[in-house]
Amino acid sequence: MNKENNIERDACGGDDFHRRQLKDYVKRLQNENLALTKQLKQVKKCASCTCIEERYKQAIALDDLLHNGMRSALSASTTTLPPVDPEQPHPQMTCREIHTLRSANDSLQNCVDNLQRMLKEKALETIRMEQQHAEAIREREQQINTLHKLLQERSSVNSLEKSEAEMHNDPRKISFLKEREQLLGKVQQLEEQLLNCQLSKSARSDPVGNREVSEKFATLENASTANRYCEPCREIANEWNRIRNINEANRDAFAARIVASTASVSPQPNITDLSKEVDLLKSELKKQTDSMERELQRHRANEKLLCEQRDMAYAEVEKISRRCEVLEMELSKRCGEQILKQREQPCNIDAMGKSRRNDDEIEALRSELRKANEKIKLLEMDLNTAKQSNATEDGSARAQMASLRSSVLQLEQNKRNCERRLADQEKTLQQLESDIATLMEEKADLKRRCAELKRLSDEAVAENTKQLNALRKLRSDLANAQEKENESARAHLAEIEAYQTLLKQKEAERALFIEQLRADDHPPHVEDSLPVSEHQVSLERRRFFEEKEKAERLATENQKLSDEVAALKNELKSVGSELHERKLELEREIATKNMLSKELSEAQKMISKKDIELMDANNQIKVIEINVLRLETELMNANEHLKLERESTATLQRTVEEFEELLGEKTAELIALSDDTHRANHDVQRHKETVFDLETKLALQGRELKDTRKKLLQLKVKIKRLEREAAELSPRSASSATPNNSTPHTISPTASPPL
Repeated sequence: MNKENNIERDACGGDDFHRRQLKDYVKRLQNENLALTKQLKQVKKCASCTCIEERYKQAIALDDLLHNGMRSALSASTTTLPPVDPEQPHPQMTCREIHTLRSANDSLQNCVDNLQRMLKEKALETIRMEQQHAEAIREREQQINTLHKLLQERSSVNSLEKSEAEMHNDPRKISFLKEREQLLGKVQQLEEQLLNCQLSKSARSDPVGNREVSEKFATLENASTANRYCEPCREIANEWNRIRNINEANRDAFAARIVASTASVSPQPNITDLSKEVDLLKSELKKQTDSMERELQRHRANEKLLCEQRDMAYAEVEKISRRCEVLEMELSKRCGEQILKQREQPCNIDAMGKSRRNDDEIEALRSELRKANEKIKLLEMDLNTAKQSNATEDGSARAQMASLRSSVLQLEQNKRNCERRLADQEKTLQQLESDIATLMEEKADLKRRCAELKRLSDEAVAENTKQLNALRKLRSDLANAQEKENESARAHLAEIEAYQTLLKQKEAERALFIEQLRADDHPPHVEDSLPVSEHQVSLERRRFFEEKEKAERLATENQKLSDEVAALKNELKSVGSELHERKLELEREIATKNMLSKELSEAQKMISKKDIELMDANNQIKVIEINVLRLETELMNANEHLKLERESTATLQRTVEEFEELLGEKTAELIALSDDTHRANHDVQRHKETVFDLETKLALQGRELKDTRKKLLQLKVKIKRLEREAAELSPRSASSATPNNSTPHTISPTASPPL
């Protein structure tokens, strides 16, 4: 009996030690769980910072560690808990159980150390990510500033083009001045960025002392953005500044909360690169100014050449007009002389007709012949003078014709030169039109490329928004799953605590029952030699049977509790499997999220590349627009030159036509004069022939007169002889009267007609 009592005492002492150790272990686990939940809350509170993905990773890792630690602790506790059996004595803790407890404690300590190490690493990673995000935001701000500058430059270029089209005369100079102003603006902006970098560097080196300086610089920057941007662009810039300030505040708060030792140092922009850009822009400014001066000199030389060509054209026109006036005067003189000659010719013809009518009278004919001879002499003299005058006039006309032909040849040469210039200018115009067409095609291609790049950027932005929405959904699902898992873990912990309280109650009842049994087994000091009464034995047996029934009831209850514990273990296993599945799902989601983050980073890189390509395309478009403006100005100048050349050629053509008309008139007049001279020569020849005919007729008539005179003398002689015979023969007087009467009739036809 004593041995049994000693064994029972040793078992009770071992059970008490085991219970105390379990209580301490459970308290330690609860404290560690509270510390881990506090760390989880701190990490989840930091989810308002910029690196939300990193915070979610930390929370997921902490949840995994918590669940693994709870699972290991529960498994260790369930493995270390001995089965409660009132009939069998509880053995002492073995070395294996102590080793498992120590390994569980070491695993929990390792989990806590790993958590702290991971928290530090995640804090450093978040700081790096924040720096990268700050760099990306700064780059995006620079790109937005450049785009705003380009928009402002485009708007200024368009306004200047309109104003130039309305009121200015030299657009090339204005375009160069605009480019110079733009480059100066870029230089000023880069100098402001250098100032900003220096101020930010000094502010970060001494943030407390230089906070007022940074605030002043921020106000100046806001004022500069307000002065530099339009309303929507100013709103966008203010929104970016607000987001940047919020990110900086969150980053500072997170860095102060998580890792007080590590201060967030934002990357500084490279000042040397900015100075290089400033030098490049200054060199470009010098090049632009030199090119502008060269263009101005070339423009002035072209203006001088144009003025000289205009003066030469005006001098040629004045010479041609003077020649036209001289020719018109000479033509009017010649027309007057021809009219006078035409008036003189009919008078001569009438005189010759009158001389012909007086053919009957010989004396009148002689006088007329004398007059005719005199007139013939006069006419010959006139003919000689006319021939001389015609020769002189022909010489002057030939000289004038030669001068006219030389002037016509000169005009034709000028016309050829003008046509050649027009052909050259048309060729240059065609070449300029082809260049403009190619430039417009290139501009259209660049616009298409810009549209494609904008479309790709919009698609990338849409994909980013979709991925962000998917990430938000996944995060919300993760948060819900974590809340559900936390609730289920709390419920299981509550069940375990209830089970542990029940176990404690049962252990307490068992201890009381064992003490009662011991009290019953060891009554007050009664001698062994004394006989035991039957009544006491029956009472003890009754008590024994009652206690046995109680023990059986306790055994059944213990069996029920063991069944419940087994059911709880099965539930814990199912919950563990569910947690494992959830963990796998979370790992998959994390992998998908990592893939999405990689795709997002690639998309951001693509967007940055596309933005760079857009900037290059915009710069190319700007250069092309400047070239188009220069070509348009050259086209305008060429069109003006063409108009002037066409006007000069038109005036020259008109003068050439007038000279051709004058030449036609002169040739017609010369032909008419030659016809008149030919006609006058023919008339003179005819007059000579008529004079010769008249002279021959006069000679014949003189001969006939001589013959008639001779016949008259013979007749007179015969008449005298007949008169003598008649006188001699009187009786024949009657017969002689008839022949006397008939003789005058016979003589009359032969007689000359009365003059």
